[in-house]
Amino acid sequence: MTVADPYYVLASPERVGRRVVANQMGTADGRGVEAVVYSAFGLRVRVGDDRVEVTLLVPGPVHVPPALGTDRAAVEDVVERALACARALLPERYVRWHAERSAQEDEPMHEAPDVADVDEVLALLCERFGDVMSDVHVRRGTSEGDEVAVRLYDRFDVRTGLARPRGNFFRALPVPVPDGGYLHTLPGEGMGPGTTPGSVRRAYRVLDEYCRARLDLPPRADDEEIP
Repeated sequence: MTVADPYYVLASPERVGRRVVANQMGTADGRGVEAVVYSAFGLRVRVGDDRVEVTLLVPGPVHVPPALGTDRAAVEDVVERALACARALLPERYVRWHAERSAQEDEPMHEAPDVADVDEVLALLCERFGDVMSDVHVRRGTSEGDEVAVRLYDRFDVRTGLARPRGNFFRALPVPVPDGGYLHTLPGEGMGPGTTPGSVRRAYRVLDEYCRARLDLPPRADDEEIP
């Protein structure tokens, strides 16, 4: 009996390129894979002896009816049904935003000087999110760096700050995968957002768009990129 490796079916170049699938990680036996889909939900795929099972984590589990068989067609079938289920659980506004952002590629910003300490990070965070942020905690000198933990829109818990050892800016969203994890990049962004004030502002603007689209809210009026 042919047994397909679900990693290569789920994380196809087309899906990864459109950021439909991210943070994918396969199991050692080649029969399972976990990933983040649409930058929103966790997804777990497991090929058993005679069927393929898929669970969406939103964050509670949503079990998609399995596909009989273990070949590539069976895996593709249940993965497509799981992705359709994920889209149905998200606002249409967010699905459109995700597709549009995924087709973009942000240009890096190199203006100097870089943001130098967590107080500057907090100031830029307040500049963007001051009216929708709560539960703010500043943590200095941790093993990972200096960071701000904050809740946005009473829904999204975010960590952001300057990472050790180089002081690079980061922004992390927790994602519902089985062992926990964080999403560090959103659609249209490169591997690192940059640490200049303009780069940080852009990272927060994209995060704000993400939060508002997830909540089915329109973008802020007259929102322009500030260098």
